[in-house]
Formats: sequence, C-alpha cells, structure tokens
Amino acid sequence: MFDLKQNIVDLSVECKNKQKTLFKIKGNRPLNLLTVDEANTLDALISRIYSFESLIKHTEDLADIATSRFEAIIDCHELNSANYLNEIMKIFSVVSILFLPPATIGGFFGMNVLVPWQMVDLDKEASVTS
Repeated sequence: MFDLKQNIVDLSVECKNKQKTLFKIKGNRPLNLLTVDEANTLDALISRIYSFESLIKHTEDLADIATSRFEAIIDCHELNSANYLNEIMKIFSVVSILFLPPATIGGFFGMNVLVPWQMVDLDKEASVTS
C-alpha cells in the first residue's frame, strides 16, 4: 500500500513538471510565432494535464481510503487474536491454580529433611548413616 502511495506522489510530481515545461514553451514563444495548430495543441495538452492532475488527486484519495480500511482490517484481526490468546491464558491459569496445592504438598513432603512433627526412628537413622 505504501509503494502505491509513493508511486502516486511521484506521478503527481512528474505531472507538475510537465505542466511547468508546457507553460514555459507557451510563454517563451510570442503568440505570432505559434501557429494556430501549435497553440491549440499546447492548450489541449495543458487542459489534459489539468484533468490528469484531478485524476491523480482522486487516486490519492482512494489510496488513502484503501489504506485506512486495510489498517482497520488489520486492527480487527489483531484484536481477535488478542482475545483468543486471552481465552487460552485463562484456561492455563485455571489449570495451574488447580495443580498448585498438590505440587506444594508434594514438594513439602518430598524433601529429604526431617519435618518438625516427624518421629525420629533411631534404628533406621543408624542404618542409613553406617
């Protein structure tokens, strides 16, 4: 879309340059040196350049509208993707909350240290150390 916009701007600048050139050609020659056909041709070229400029302006406007619609579609797609990702993250959060208590209890009782209320078995402890 941005290349299209740049091409339209380049075309508009080129059209302005051609128009300036035609005005210079028409202005530098005295009217008595131009034949009627040459003067009519120059006038026709200038009027065509004016109509071409209006078409370029209309094309610029259409490109702006297309660009804004394209950006709106992209924004809607990003919004839908974000909402879908939020739903997935909600499910993952619920699952992780469900597994948090068993993981905490398993981690606490799975340690290889004595817990304060645990009874010490001296015979078992003596066999482990020797």
